[in-house]
Amino acid sequence: MKFVKETMKGLIMNIVAAAVLSSVLTAVAANNQSGSVPQSKLHKIIPQKAYQEEPITECAEIQLPAAETEGVICQLPKIKTNVKFFTDYRSYNLWYTPHFRLQQEAWTDEQGLRRFNEDYIVALGSYYSTSVGDRFKVTLDSGRVFTVIFGDGKWDKDCDRLCMYTPCKDYDGNEAANLLEFIVDKDVLDSDVYEYGSIEKLSGFEGNIAEMVYLGRDTSQNWDLYDH
Repeated sequence: MKFVKETMKGLIMNIVAAAVLSSVLTAVAANNQSGSVPQSKLHKIIPQKAYQEEPITECAEIQLPAAETEGVICQLPKIKTNVKFFTDYRSYNLWYTPHFRLQQEAWTDEQGLRRFNEDYIVALGSYYSTSVGDRFKVTLDSGRVFTVIFGDGKWDKDCDRLCMYTPCKDYDGNEAANLLEFIVDKDVLDSDVYEYGSIEKLSGFEGNIAEMVYLGRDTSQNWDLYDH
């Protein structure tokens, strides 16, 4: 009888130990699958295998954001990027923001485009930057080359899933990517361009973006500062 009791006691202990071990292994496996980085932020770092489960159609591959390394050639959408929306600079009226301060240092050229030094001021998706003062060299497929400076960011909810561009259609009805959104003075911008709705109608801005290179950040002042 004593032998039976000892045997039963041993079996119960083995069952409990096995249950505890199974619970631990299940927790470890779940932790490894979930990872520690929110999926919505995965395009900001080296791509994770789990993020690749959804086929990527608009880009050849995911790369690190442009503004991480000076001189890097930025990843571009695989669809047309000829559409170039615009916003009037008077929208930036919050005096304590770097966006407002940039406009106070800017000037309007003869085409109605706002510029800081020689850079055109643009809004970009958060894939490329979220920092006022980041600069890029843009080459169009027409051969035109110019520089831009980040003056505002697009809302992620208005962009594609990688936050590269605003999905839209061009005037031929084709799917297109509005990557560059120019800041303008609507009182100087040609009325035909204003009615058309895209800077591509301006001389020198026709065509798609063929290449965009990160140039570093303007250091003339602290663009991270919010005045109070």
